[in-house]
Amino acid sequence: MTERRFQQRHSAAPLKLTLRRQYWLGLQGRESEAIGRDFSRSGIAVFSQQRWRPGSLVLINLESSDHRLAAVPAELLRCEANGSEYVCALRFRLDHLSDNARQAVDTVLQRLQHTLDSAA
Repeated sequence: MTERRFQQRHSAAPLKLTLRRQYWLGLQGRESEAIGRDFSRSGIAVFSQQRWRPGSLVLINLESSDHRLAAVPAELLRCEANGSEYVCALRFRLDHLSDNARQAVDTVLQRLQHTLDSAA
């Protein structure tokens, strides 16, 4: 997978992750577990057993030993086969959130990044 993010990436293996497809009218798909590959404040790459369609909108739950973010909106940029699983790249989409919500999510993303730095 070609790297396209400009921010420094950190191993996302310690994170507990779930993805849920977001459909029109607020409908959501089933929750699917994923394993973190790498993380930056702008997005995350994950290993998934499920094949996801590029362009899909998803809600991501991210959890570390110290922090938890629920239903972070993201866009699936690409999903490539990697043996029996898929490597998926997602970009966080915070532009539709209110200013206060965006700042709160960004603060927790910074703290998650710090936690991942400390674990390395």
